[in-house]
Amino acid sequence: MRQLRLVRNMRAQSDPWFSEFLLRIGNGVEETIEQDYVKLPSKICVPYTDAKDDQLEDLIDIVFPMLEDNMTNSNYITSRAILSTRNENVDGINMKLIERFPGEQMVYHSFDSAVDDPNNHYPQSS
Repeated sequence: MRQLRLVRNMRAQSDPWFSEFLLRIGNGVEETIEQDYVKLPSKICVPYTDAKDDQLEDLIDIVFPMLEDNMTNSNYITSRAILSTRNENVDGINMKLIERFPGEQMVYHSFDSAVDDPNNHYPQSS
C-alpha cells in the first residue's frame, strides 16, 4: 500500500476535490456498497472498451498525456502512476511504457553481495 499512499498524497496536494474524497473515505462517511466497497466517481475512472490492447494504450495516454514531450522530465514521470493488483500486470504495463521511449533498451544488473572485496568498494547496507 505504500505506493498507493504516495500517489494519493501527490494528487491530494494539487486537487482539493480528490483530497476531500479521500478524507470522506478515511473518515468512513463516503457511501459504500455492502459496507466494503467505495464506488469511484466516473471522473477518476478510465472508460472501458472491448479491445483489450487499446485499453492499456488508452490508460497510458490518460495517465501520461504528452509522454513523448515530457519523458526526460523527472517531475512529470514521478508524479504519475498506474497501479495494479498483480505483478504480472505491472510487468506488461512497464513493457508498454518502455516501448514508447526512443533508443536502445539497456539492461543493468545488480547484486546482493560482493565476493572478494578487500577494499570495501561495495559495503553491505544494514
